[in-house]
Amino acid sequence: NYTSSIKSETLRIQFITQGYLGRSNQQNDRNRNEESIDGIYNLGVMEHFTEQEIGKILDEFRRVLKPHAKAVLFWPPEFGLSVLFFKALTLLFAKVARRTDIQFHPEEITRVRSRLHAQKLVEAARFSLVDYYFGMRDLYTYSVIVIQKV
Repeated sequence: NYTSSIKSETLRIQFITQGYLGRSNQQNDRNRNEESIDGIYNLGVMEHFTEQEIGKILDEFRRVLKPHAKAVLFWPPEFGLSVLFFKALTLLFAKVARRTDIQFHPEEITRVRSRLHAQKLVEAARFSLVDYYFGMRDLYTYSVIVIQKV
């Protein structure tokens, strides 16, 4: 379907445009020097990748981050309010409109299951988990994960 065909290109663009603070253009991001970034902000990207791909992304974050720099990952949890909303909406379309072909966003194959799940992923990439938040401040939409290069 159309969504699947654009998924990888969309995610590549999201990774480049949302991934680095102080970015200037795509070519510069690919050639970014080691330990040249003060911090990384990542909003709603990681859930679209496998755990193996996430490991590679975190390896790249580690490569470009300065020593002791941090990254903030906004990562939808499995039981987040927006996730539950879209699951219900999909079910509604399937039951009422008999439409099973509707997809509201690219597939989210690795939503955060728990603090321990996030910790396992970030520590495997040699980051420390500084903070993990899932709660009312953002209406249970994201797990906010702060990691630090060690």
